[in-house]
Amino acid sequence: MSSNRTSADQTSAWNTGGTTSVIDAPLSGGPFTVGPGFVWIAILYNGTTGPSFLRAGNTTASLSNGKLAASASRYGAVGSGNTSLPTSFTPTSITQLACEYWTGLY
Repeated sequence: MSSNRTSADQTSAWNTGGTTSVIDAPLSGGPFTVGPGFVWIAILYNGTTGPSFLRAGNTTASLSNGKLAASASRYGAVGSGNTSLPTSFTPTSITQLACEYWTGLY
């Protein structure tokens, strides 16, 4: 990973008593210029029940990722039980997921 960019703590936005809304979580210190190539988006939460994120239809991992290898997954997970972002990870260790989370870079 060349650099990590994080948003501010979203605890208060997520603790809204179960209401649903679109929450913008801008990256701290931005805006940033993103060059061509791969961009990794990580979602990290602490707790027993995570927030629900906007996502497309939940199909199968192979449909969501097409014929991509784990290292080029569109949707996947690396490990579990993390309380902070890793400083690095091995892309081939990605477990492909079926759930297509929506993220946006603009």
